[in-house]
Amino acid sequence: LMEFNRNVIVPLLARPFKLWSNYWGNIARNGFYARSRDYNEHIGYERKGVWNVPYVGEAVLYKGEWLANHVPVFYSDLFDPDMAWCQWMREQGHFMYMTNFEEYGHLTDPDEFSIDHLHNDLYEMFNNKLDWEKRYIHANYSQVLEDDYEIEQPCPDVYHYPSTSKRFCEELIEEVEHFGQWSGGKHQDARLSGGYENVPTVDIHMNQVTQIFEICLCL
Repeated sequence: LMEFNRNVIVPLLARPFKLWSNYWGNIARNGFYARSRDYNEHIGYERKGVWNVPYVGEAVLYKGEWLANHVPVFYSDLFDPDMAWCQWMREQGHFMYMTNFEEYGHLTDPDEFSIDHLHNDLYEMFNNKLDWEKRYIHANYSQVLEDDYEIEQPCPDVYHYPSTSKRFCEELIEEVEHFGQWSGGKHQDARLSGGYENVPTVDIHMNQVTQIFEICLCL
């Protein structure tokens, strides 16, 4: 970013598979977001360059000598700090730039991120799909989807193929153990509709940990 020699510049960062990013291509009359006509082309890397834009955020690079001579304002009665700062920049005539010459990374979606679990990232399969797949899907899983892939069957009704990563398996075990509501290993089992278990074991049913169960069903 330093080679572009701008006072204020951000790398394009967007949420994968979504239109949310760290810059706005246009501003509405009320000072809030407005979609620019080339926004999709920018976040899709169809048009690359260094763009003068009215709003930037998330990861901002300042030129040190510029920042030493200016005191940005982040307060406003109408806007959040990021919008107040961008409004101040525009009113003072200071340009803000976004570049998408390279893919510098991406944003995650924190809107529904839960901190109620032992391994919170394990539950981000739908909100942050790209990062979830990189963490928890086996590196060779795509081979299983090929037409000529032969699934190993070491014994009848047992199939062996790469599906999830070692990290997924470890965190799944730790998550269930952390849940900790094990059965008593007796014939009487209130979790069953009839209340009786013919072959009792000390276990946790997947419907007790419904979110994990939903994840496993999708694999």
